[in-house]
Formats: sequence, C-alpha cells, structure tokens
Amino acid sequence: MPAGQRIKGKDGIVQLTSGAITEEIPCLTSFTLDTSASLSAQSSNCMLSNGDGGSEADSDWETQTVESRSWSFSTEHQWQKDDAVGTTEIADVTNVGDSVDIVAFPNKKDGPGNRKYSGKAIIESVSIPTEAGGVITQSISYTGDGPLSKGLTE
Repeated sequence: MPAGQRIKGKDGIVQLTSGAITEEIPCLTSFTLDTSASLSAQSSNCMLSNGDGGSEADSDWETQTVESRSWSFSTEHQWQKDDAVGTTEIADVTNVGDSVDIVAFPNKKDGPGNRKYSGKAIIESVSIPTEAGGVITQSISYTGDGPLSKGLTE
C-alpha cells in the first residue's frame, strides 16, 4: 500500500477464540479498540528548607508516571439466518464473563503487512437490540485481560 493511502472501514475482520473454537464475527459492521493509561502526578515543588526548592527552583510543573495501561474492545454485527445464535457460538449472550482471545484486523488478514491487534479479554456485556421490521444486531463489549499486542500479517 502506498504511503499516505487512506483505508476505508470495509475490510476489517475480528476473530474470536475460546477453547478449541475459533470464529470470525459475521457481518461485522463496526469495531472499536480503546486504550488508556492511568497516570499519577508528581509535583517537584519543595520549600526552600535546604536550598533545593522554594521560589528559586526551576519548575513548578508536575511530572506524570504511568501506573498502569488498559484496553477495551467493542464490536457490532448483524445476525445471519443460521442455526447458531447470532451465527457465532462464542459471542452468545450467555457467555458474558467468559475469557476469549481476540485478533482484530483493521484492514484484511490475508497478505503481508496488514496490521493486527491481539490479546486476551473478558466478555463484559452483550446486547441484542431488536425492533419491528429492523435488522437484528448484536453489540459486544470486551475488557482486556493482560497486554495488547500489535503485529503484522505475513
């Protein structure tokens, strides 16, 4: 892909693994990967007591220390007419609290050099909003359980 080329959100793939079962979420319409850092502010302000602070000190700016990092993931997909609920066994509403391995491919999983993110997560919530005459969708929220890894497809 040439440098600077924009990628549209149409070739994303999310793969879930639980035990011996690995599935791709069918008819995926969106996914969001969020990361955050928990910070702790530290002030360098000191009184002049032994000559290392007071109004003569260099800076009154706080410094930040990273205490921890976390990540979360959410998906939305349309149900498909199939024998399996929502056409994915892993993402069923009864599996809330289960641990899964997630691999997210923002732009294709085949071919070299496509970015992927992976990690272990816990299914935090599953919702299935349905309305008369509307398409049945399913939204799932996951909370990262350990590190998030970045890689490239081969």
